[in-house]
Amino acid sequence: MAARCIAVSFIAACAFGLSACDGAPPAPKSTPTPAPVFRADVPRSTDPLPGSAGAGGSGCPPTTTPLPDGVWFGFVVAWDASGVEFDPACYYGNEAAFAKAAERGDEPPPNGFYIVNDDKARRRVEVAPGADARTNYPESTLTDYAGLRAKPGDYQACPGEWCAFWLFVNGGRATSLRPQYLP
Repeated sequence: MAARCIAVSFIAACAFGLSACDGAPPAPKSTPTPAPVFRADVPRSTDPLPGSAGAGGSGCPPTTTPLPDGVWFGFVVAWDASGVEFDPACYYGNEAAFAKAAERGDEPPPNGFYIVNDDKARRRVEVAPGADARTNYPESTLTDYAGLRAKPGDYQACPGEWCAFWLFVNGGRATSLRPQYLP
């Protein structure tokens, strides 16, 4: 009787598709490809990422709202406890700055960077809980978002029209904020 139960159990297991019955290896489980994680300073903000067409970070911002995940340059024109009003722009550095200025018929940039801000649309970007930030120059202290708002630094008036920052957007929220020095 015990042998008959084992045989029936074996046949039932094969009927339900256990791969050990047919000798085939189990099918590999597919794992979803994780979304890229954009971390501050890896690589440096101003370094162009793949697909950026030479502009720093993730390149020139798309005209869609909200900003997609990526590394975005622009101006923090307002902020509150939960997010920023952001005017994204294109930041070109070094050779790309000279090439872009020439392409647009402008003089060569004297400081090695060139900013294009043809789309003045501002976007609301929520800041993730626990987001890290750096204050503006001269301190450039690592802090959190609340610390940045409390003491943004002395070099640039922040928030404001010339408050230049890089936002690292992950999951639709800014997870890091880094100032961009503009001489």
